[in-house]
Amino acid sequence: DGTTWGFSKSGAAADDAQLVDMMWSNGSYGFSLGVNMDSGDPSANPVVAAETTMDIGFGMNLAGWDMGFSMGTAEGAAMGLNARGALSFWVFDTMTFAYSGDDDNTTIDVNMYGVKDWGAATGMFAMGFENTDALGAVFGGTDAVSLITTGFSVESTLTDWCDLRIGYDTKFNIGAEVGATESWDSFSAGVGFNYGSVQLDMTLTDLGSMVTNPIHYLNGRNQGALSTEWTLSYTW
Repeated sequence: DGTTWGFSKSGAAADDAQLVDMMWSNGSYGFSLGVNMDSGDPSANPVVAAETTMDIGFGMNLAGWDMGFSMGTAEGAAMGLNARGALSFWVFDTMTFAYSGDDDNTTIDVNMYGVKDWGAATGMFAMGFENTDALGAVFGGTDAVSLITTGFSVESTLTDWCDLRIGYDTKFNIGAEVGATESWDSFSAGVGFNYGSVQLDMTLTDLGSMVTNPIHYLNGRNQGALSTEWTLSYTW
């Protein structure tokens, strides 16, 4: 009937108990709820009191756009607003807008992207503009930076049960000060396995090591983690 339930586990601190972290959708509306319980630290100076906080998210389609809102009840928690809609411009078919702000940082991100089917492979190309305080230190200062962003990714079907995904993105600081970082880029990779009703998607941690020394990973002798993020799905 279109109803979907989801549960997740985020990287909370060891002394921060996640009581609830779940998602629900009926095909028209989506809702997420996270409840965290911090036991506090009575030995600290000053004393850290026990606290229960929530993270709430809600999404729906409004006037042809997918809209999402999120907020947290913890002190200084971020608030976010996201929107996605159809776009017909050059090689792009979709436009997104994202806002996120807390007591320390504010980020506004506007993007355009297009997805193309190339038979055994699917490609995505994106361009956008980002204004953020969060990356100020990365670009050589603490002030907000204005960035032109580009991204490209490809998903290729290796077999009927395995997909390989590779992505590249870059940010260029259009208002860089003297001596500040002008650009930043990164590669990413992932694999997807399809075992009928079971699907496993993994983000590979260290692509460079895997390319230069794949044998260590094939025989289980790698010292670094294979993946720090994965999604396991079951369809019934």
